[in-house]
Amino acid sequence: MDSLDRLGWTTGLTISGYGAVIGFRSNSEDSMARLQKMLLPSWQVLPAGPVDTLISIWAAPQVKLPSTRNYHLLYWDETRMVRSIETSKVDDCLEDLLGVCFATYSTNRFFLHAGAVEVDGQAILLPGQSLSGKSTLVRALQAAGANVYSDEFAVLDSKGRLHAYPRPLSLRVGAGKPRERIPIQARRKPIPIRSVVFAQYTEGAEFSAVAIDPGATTLELTRHSLPIRFKPKQVLRVLANIAQKVSCYRVTRGEADLTVARTIMSLG
Repeated sequence: MDSLDRLGWTTGLTISGYGAVIGFRSNSEDSMARLQKMLLPSWQVLPAGPVDTLISIWAAPQVKLPSTRNYHLLYWDETRMVRSIETSKVDDCLEDLLGVCFATYSTNRFFLHAGAVEVDGQAILLPGQSLSGKSTLVRALQAAGANVYSDEFAVLDSKGRLHAYPRPLSLRVGAGKPRERIPIQARRKPIPIRSVVFAQYTEGAEFSAVAIDPGATTLELTRHSLPIRFKPKQVLRVLANIAQKVSCYRVTRGEADLTVARTIMSLG
């Protein structure tokens, strides 16, 4: 960390949300301006002070020396997360890292890697790791009439209610290309969960759904829980409570079209 501290940081920002405080620093006002566009309405900008963790964004100098490649860098504390000549790759990583940092240090919320939508005042959770097709499925559910709460992180409180994480839908459109971002309406009201759907994409597969029991659901949910290593007792209590009260399914699907979306909306 000492070697990072000696770099020429010229600007910074402190934000809080979910009981966590994250610090940011950069050598570039432009980098900080792009960061501020990623902030969600519920997050607060604080005066400089103690933070739970620090993100450092290093922008390559605009003047390039002959025969050299100037790299943009992103660090989470002392760990380098990305090194690229493309600012879009740094921004994509930063956007994901924001959720991971809040999930790690939150004192009053529990984060799952999951898409989440609202239908008739209740939530459908769609747990899945990155690149598992969550965003595409959430987009199909939105087209079928569901309201989007998140396409990446489901934010739960101690009662098992879903809170919005309303960053834009982030769709990958091809290797090496910037993500397509689709704005969604911010929703602040916490809602109860109706069903949990573990959807597995298989090319050309016909839709099938199998109900699973609370024990299997709890175990599966822990695989998608970001803070499970840091507060296992609290997380397990919340997840087990959800699994006991809601309908849970393991789904195999092909492409995420309106028929798949409407069938998922009808489960439970």
